[in-house]
Amino acid sequence: MSSEVEVKVRIASENCNLVKSIKASLSPDNLITPSNMRLDEVFESRETNECMYEINILVRGDLAYSLKRARSTVDEVLAIVKMLQKLLIIISGSPLEKS
Repeated sequence: MSSEVEVKVRIASENCNLVKSIKASLSPDNLITPSNMRLDEVFESRETNECMYEINILVRGDLAYSLKRARSTVDEVLAIVKMLQKLLIIISGSPLEKS
């Protein structure tokens, strides 16, 4: 039975450099996807001095495969976010403000 799994990951912060770095880190991977997967990206700079990057992940296939593929994609996104946060803490010498 064919299923569809859709996941939305939204990253918003007043630290626009962090949000831009996350987008830059993920965009090359998002250029080519399998035929049963779609990734859509949105980046916005808001009037509130906040930046937002959103990734919409859509996977089609049997349910187990779709869930596994969507989860591994989200895990990759979260791993990159975590790595960039740690890197910015090392560079700046202080924890990130308002994530």
